[in-house]
Amino acid sequence: MQGLDDMGPDEMRWLVRFLGDALTQDRWRALLAGYHESLPLERTRQFLERFIPECIQLAILDLHAKRDAEAESLQSFTDTDLQSMSAMEKWQMIARQPRALDPDRLTRELARLALCFQSDLLHDAMLPRAVIEFPLYFQLQDALTHLPAGEILRLSDAAAASVPAMERLPAAEAAERLAALRQEIARAAGFTAPVQELLGPSMERLPKEFFPPATHEEIPDDRLAEGLQQLEGLSLEDLRLNLQMLADQMSLREFQELLGPHRSHYPSLGQMPAEALRRLVATLATSLGERALCDFIQRYRTGKFLATPPLNSEVWSLLPQEERLRLLERDNAAMDIAQVARHLAKILMSHEYQTLDDNQAQMAIVTSPAYQDAVQRLTRLGDQDGVPTLLTLNRAVTRQVLAMEHAPREGRGEALAQIRSSIGRGLGLSEAERSGRGDSRGR
Repeated sequence: MQGLDDMGPDEMRWLVRFLGDALTQDRWRALLAGYHESLPLERTRQFLERFIPECIQLAILDLHAKRDAEAESLQSFTDTDLQSMSAMEKWQMIARQPRALDPDRLTRELARLALCFQSDLLHDAMLPRAVIEFPLYFQLQDALTHLPAGEILRLSDAAAASVPAMERLPAAEAAERLAALRQEIARAAGFTAPVQELLGPSMERLPKEFFPPATHEEIPDDRLAEGLQQLEGLSLEDLRLNLQMLADQMSLREFQELLGPHRSHYPSLGQMPAEALRRLVATLATSLGERALCDFIQRYRTGKFLATPPLNSEVWSLLPQEERLRLLERDNAAMDIAQVARHLAKILMSHEYQTLDDNQAQMAIVTSPAYQDAVQRLTRLGDQDGVPTLLTLNRAVTRQVLAMEHAPREGRGEALAQIRSSIGRGLGLSEAERSGRGDSRGR
């Protein structure tokens, strides 16, 4: 993160590829939506500023998910681990556990193996970092994903039978067997020419179509005109306030996607001229749809989650607490660091129980310097025993708030005070500071 300002375009594109190559397909589609390799340099830098923390957060969650797996088994390794191991080590393990990796992960390993041009590179743990320089690697991987799972397993079995045996073969024979295996993988992917001939130059740009499209579709003119009409008569200050409210409801990815182009055109969004700002606010309001400042508490009351699709409120009301908690924890796992910090900060700043779903009170909270300070302090929390303190705190608060919402109403004010105290303690605030942070005017 500290070196982003000094990186050139090739370095930044390589970094996106490297981090993206450790993502599952679902995560790839979600986190890289709207990104492509022809973005202006500043846009790419802004993308990395939110992409790096998201990838780190997911990698840490994956580590915790693997805690109970048998040591030294394939199930104990994360995608990031597999990215830092030699092909020989991985294929020896796959030979012992041929069905331990799912077809998507086997596809990635087959594509890496297809670009291993010398048998001594089978022992090189840096091979996964080298192959991402070449678009052919991603093209191979994409083509292999369209094959039936049975064909991927067949290719994997062939590789698991051949690669470990190459360690005991004379160099010439190992090279010959590796070449045959490379071509078998390439032919299965639909490439008929020798792989070396298709390699191309290092860091050649991937086509824009290779990356997932932006999650927000172009807004029809009639809907945008309706949004602009609703903003008629608002002052420049009111428009800036609306922008601040809308930005607080966006994920880091949406912030980059929807606000990134404007941030590159103006020194700051607060300096946008009135008409440009009006159009931006109308676009954001239309794109975000039914979101509201009080969604952070509605996730517990109606199943209107912050990062995953909402549940029907009637269905939510029929769910047992255990199922509600499971869905809330799934929403927690999908939230980025900024969303988690805002969720906790709003609860911390809500001194009275009725403030939680009072839109005017939440507007006052979001615009207060104390709220912005709390969000920043929460995002900077470190680790405790290797676990991110922010995520541990959010998990505990989720359970506490769910229990509060299920308790008799007369006891909820006291429960909220206890929850606010636990967040304050997590931030290292004194009792006096915790009390002051509850003032929605930010004094």
